Amino acid sequence: MVDYPLEMAKISRFSEGKMLRHCKFINTEVIRGALKEHDFILCMSGHLMNYEMLVSAPLTLKDVGMCHIYKGVPQMNPLLSRILNIRSRYGAVNIPSTSPLRPLINLEENLRNRKSKNKGFILGSLSDMDPMWKANVAFPFLNHKLEVLTGAERIGRKMNMAFVYARVIRRRRGFHEVKFIPMHPQTEPDVDQYAYTREFVRQLDLNIREQPEIWLQWGTPRF
Repeated sequence: MVDYPLEMAKISRFSEGKMLRHCKFINTEVIRGALKEHDFILCMSGHLMNYEMLVSAPLTLKDVGMCHIYKGVPQMNPLLSRILNIRSRYGAVNIPSTSPLRPLINLEENLRNRKSKNKGFILGSLSDMDPMWKANVAFPFLNHKLEVLTGAERIGRKMNMAFVYARVIRRRRGFHEVKFIPMHPQTEPDVDQYAYTREFVRQLDLNIREQPEIWLQWGTPRF
């Protein structure tokens, strides 16, 4: 928790070359393979150190765009405004959670009409946030039951996205690796409407057990 704000302050001033040294995407062939059949890839992960570096994917995947859905009103939150500026520096498209489908459909239309320089887009989702409502479902997680956001899966299914998990590894202070893992749910997606969210929670569990100290959500009321 001490390292995170320090790293945030540093990456806001990183050059593209320095960001590439600090965050390496080690198996981009998974992304390129998925984009042969899909315009969008829903890339699910958690609040793992340093998750803000995930938006730098377009620096490595030069012809693949990045977008993410955010909550809040930048005009009323200076910190959020600063964070969104940092993300857009590396090519990420900021999409408000109040109306996510229309911007995504516009990006899809640009791809199909060849008005985009990209071959496809990654939609990043950090779905381990504590939901504000109690009607959500809970999944087995670290010997607990974890309630998580399920909206990302609904959007992914609606737009026929491929699903991958971004496994974050912190090699040393300030240096991270990201491995893309295709998501193959253990339950049948045609029967289980939360099959991919369930698989996301399973992958997150494995990721955290490998490096418990890099997960930033330990302090939520759930724990």
